[in-house]
Amino acid sequence: MIRHLRNIILFLRNFYIGIPSKFLSPGLVLGTNYGKKFLINKEIDGSNIISAGVGRDISWDEELAKKFEVNICLIDPTPISNNYIYEKFEGKEYIKLPNSSTVFFYNFALWKEDSIVTLYPSQEFEHNDFSIHNLQKTKNTEIIKTQSFRVISIMKKLDWNQIDIIKLDIEGAALEVLKDMFKCNIYPKQILIEIDELFQKSFVE
Repeated sequence: MIRHLRNIILFLRNFYIGIPSKFLSPGLVLGTNYGKKFLINKEIDGSNIISAGVGRDISWDEELAKKFEVNICLIDPTPISNNYIYEKFEGKEYIKLPNSSTVFFYNFALWKEDSIVTLYPSQEFEHNDFSIHNLQKTKNTEIIKTQSFRVISIMKKLDWNQIDIIKLDIEGAALEVLKDMFKCNIYPKQILIEIDELFQKSFVE
């Protein structure tokens, strides 16, 4: 029980939603209007950051990497995102910025286990949204079979001892990823999360 309470407290301490940035000073808003996120702490040089579900907008990640000396791991299993990042990175698995920031990209899914998973498209397929839980109950045959990895597995792959910031926009899989992360005693200083399933009819049925 104590462990569960501690997990909840650590989660809520870093979970901000719908709060105007002027009330969260001295933080920093980065990214375009579509992809902007709030950073609660400007003292993040040397941080390890996971950004999962990047789609075709890495404005937040790019500004982070330019303003601070950080290591960022971008994750997205979708073909559209893979093509977008491939062009951005000129075919490289990672890029090194002049300020020593390093940005990696992996074209797999972030999940609670290392396995092969099935991802289901949204009803509006062109939006590039795929869900491991088939949130919209689509019958579209354009599913994706892809490799998935846990947070701890990615940390081992990158030789990281800790995660300082994690951003999750992974179409209904975020809570299970966080639960697995907490089980491994991984507690980032900031968690940015989009809980997509709250907006789906299937969530309350």
